[in-house]
Amino acid sequence: MTEAAFYQNMTAFLSQLDDEAGAPDIGPDDNLFDEGLVTSMSVVRIVAHFETLVGHRVDVARHGLERFFTLREMYQLANALGAPGART
Repeated sequence: MTEAAFYQNMTAFLSQLDDEAGAPDIGPDDNLFDEGLVTSMSVVRIVAHFETLVGHRVDVARHGLERFFTLREMYQLANALGAPGART
């Protein structure tokens, strides 16, 4: 999955978290928590979706929750974990 496709997929997923808000206008380095797009409750759903994209479970305690603060951090983690088709 290309970086652009990853961002598009995650942005579409984030828009489903809050149907009333519509598609969020976020950049790859925007902090999803600071922007109010992610809460402590929704981060569990984001990690689960991310795990689906990378094809296996992710040890959040090992990699750090901060890896899920921005789209770019998530994409870099996907590459580090050897996600199928991930490339820069």
